[in-house]
Amino acid sequence: MQWVSLNTRQLRAASYDAARQQLLIRTAGGSIRTHKGILPHMFENLVASDDQNFYYRIYLESSLISDRRGAGSIVRHVLKIGVMSAGALFLSAPGLVL
Repeated sequence: MQWVSLNTRQLRAASYDAARQQLLIRTAGGSIRTHKGILPHMFENLVASDDQNFYYRIYLESSLISDRRGAGSIVRHVLKIGVMSAGALFLSAPGLVL
């Protein structure tokens, strides 16, 4: 599948597999969004649209089945979990002291 550049801030590129009716969207954040059941004319309309972000939100976003996040997003989630765990441990520690 070939990637086609998109001209929006949020959406960087799109790739379409007609045999599977599968659309992949690469976002500015680095994640890859997978959409199933996309007909060929929908992909063509996205690429040809004057407002690709609007077309995506209205006609394609509801078919999202997977959002594989980039490495930066995963690191942020791990850090959040770590901070929350440390906070919970800190709050429960005074109750453990005899």
